[in-house]
Amino acid sequence: MMLVHRYGYAAREVLALAEERDELRERIVPGLPDILAEVVVAAEDEQAQSLGDVLLRRTRLGLLAARAVTGEDDGVPGRVSRILGDELGWDDARRAAELAAWREEAREEGIAREGAAAA
Repeated sequence: MMLVHRYGYAAREVLALAEERDELRERIVPGLPDILAEVVVAAEDEQAQSLGDVLLRRTRLGLLAARAVTGEDDGVPGRVSRILGDELGWDDARRAAELAAWREEAREEGIAREGAAAA
């Protein structure tokens, strides 16, 4: 199982969160193993403070699923910002700012599609 490979014994925490909250069972990107419970763990245990922290440095989805996380709509980043923001106490203005910062970071990292929507 991928969670055990990535988290070791702490995979139990990820699975417990997914068991407690149904929405955290969903995959972040369809077809890839990462689930939304990992966003909570990233915030609570790994000091993730931004979408870039989660999408590039905790899950690496920014590299493995660049199209899904940098598309013109806020699908995947929007879902991740909702979960991460709930954990970190973000309001709507902060979520919007974080989405804009993510789009800029993705461009700077060279993973955003050419012509992707700007904030």
